[in-house]
Amino acid sequence: VKSGRDVDKFSAMHLTAVPAAKVGTVLVEESPVNLECKVTQVIPLGSHDLFLAECVAVDVDERLLDESGRLCLNKAKLIVYSQGLLALQRAAAFRKAAGRVCPAPER
Repeated sequence: VKSGRDVDKFSAMHLTAVPAAKVGTVLVEESPVNLECKVTQVIPLGSHDLFLAECVAVDVDERLLDESGRLCLNKAKLIVYSQGLLALQRAAAFRKAAGRVCPAPER
């Protein structure tokens, strides 16, 4: 794990920074979904802080939407990088929000 204080992660990963619409930061152009959030509370937990935030904008690649405008994350072919591990990510957790995302593909 490398800190953004020490490494330019955009440059290291060949990503493109683009301006956010609602908050004073940048989005990752190559990301299919970007959430723009404003921090509402910081809770110190000893070893780290927990940030609570309000989502003020969602930027979605329109190719991930179905004809009714619902988000179909199963079209995104997502991967997750977590503490040095790379794993395929299924959209199951997102499908729990009934009616807000596309159902799981049939097997």
